Amino acid sequence: MGIKKIVLNEKHKVGEFIRFIKLDCKYKRGVKYINNKKTNKSRLAFLIDFPQSWSAIESIYEEAKKMENLEIFLIAIPQLSPGAKETKIAELTNASYEFFKELGIDAIKANQDDNSWYQLSELNLDYIVYTRPYNEYYPECYKSYVLCEHSKIIYVPYAYGMLGDKMLSLVLPDSFMHSAHRVYFANESRMIAYKNELPWYKKKLSKRLKYMGFPRFDQLERRCISKNDVDRFTVAWMPRWAANDSNSDQKKSHFLVFYKELVKYFSENPDMKLIIRPHPKMFSSYVAENIMTKEEVSEFKAACRKANVELDEAKDCFETINKSDVLVADYTSLIAEFFMTGKPIIFCDTVDGLNVEGQKMCGSLYRAGDIGSIKQYLGLLRNGNDEGISKRKELISELLPGKTGEIGKNILEAMLNS
Repeated sequence: MGIKKIVLNEKHKVGEFIRFIKLDCKYKRGVKYINNKKTNKSRLAFLIDFPQSWSAIESIYEEAKKMENLEIFLIAIPQLSPGAKETKIAELTNASYEFFKELGIDAIKANQDDNSWYQLSELNLDYIVYTRPYNEYYPECYKSYVLCEHSKIIYVPYAYGMLGDKMLSLVLPDSFMHSAHRVYFANESRMIAYKNELPWYKKKLSKRLKYMGFPRFDQLERRCISKNDVDRFTVAWMPRWAANDSNSDQKKSHFLVFYKELVKYFSENPDMKLIIRPHPKMFSSYVAENIMTKEEVSEFKAACRKANVELDEAKDCFETINKSDVLVADYTSLIAEFFMTGKPIIFCDTVDGLNVEGQKMCGSLYRAGDIGSIKQYLGLLRNGNDEGISKRKELISELLPGKTGEIGKNILEAMLNS
């Protein structure tokens, strides 16, 4: 390593140290402020900018509603692009707010009609729960390092997350993690990996990190019921969104490889059904990267309507999980939810780059790298030949900490006692 590179590297480390100390001071002031408050009721807000993340904290919200000494608020935030200007705040599409309206759940619309942001300072909050730790997607007044001076910042991940250590800096950015009061990891190995990467001056963060299970697993008990269409073999396909593999730390989608053959296969087998649930970013990413045009996306959706194929773009994944007998998938964190039902999964990827839970879970699945293998496994599973069921049941018991249905309750109690 050249002298110039060494100097730049050390300068970066010094800058990182200074940034951490400054943010840690803000965090400590916030905790002291909350601990010194004298109120009869604690006040808790959930920040939702991604409707698909709601089911990950829904069980916490349901438990919070039962508590008489706790006031709760839902803050619905528009999905912002990094660096986006806030000149027309009132006109921003707020998918989360519309989502809660459809459910009949009261929520505060973050982008107000007077072209301003709703100020959380008006609520005098003790705790603020985030499901996504990316400050660049929030307006300035909602960034964790701003709000941490007057509230305790809580992070409950919306995804189980099985990608390995190389992704930590992307999925757990410093500007958020340094301002968080508690981080409730969805799986243990990601917590351990993050702790191991902390430099000496950040080791104090370790006490803020907890593993108590993934609250979305509570929904398996509350909402996953037997499907109605018992006579029709139903397959869910969840392709990944990343189309190019220039980033070796990302997993690649097989949508472009398989979609024509799969649509054709199910159109020729009307006694079977295919539900395609693409990642929410997939089609927009393909259009942005000139992989598909808007017209081609529209043509594909029209082809699905004509064939024996349902395109699931709903905010909630559990209806598809309920309907399906088997899942075909690239790497997706939703594998974890489907895996916990005990149903079979055909995995169109490798376990390379996955963490401990990911390697155990995905390593026990049926593996298919081409359309012929997918069809072969579907034929076997359709006829009840599921050789991997006993191994999956063993892993379900191993990977579920505590009782499903009480994970959200336990996290809420730990949060309020922190």
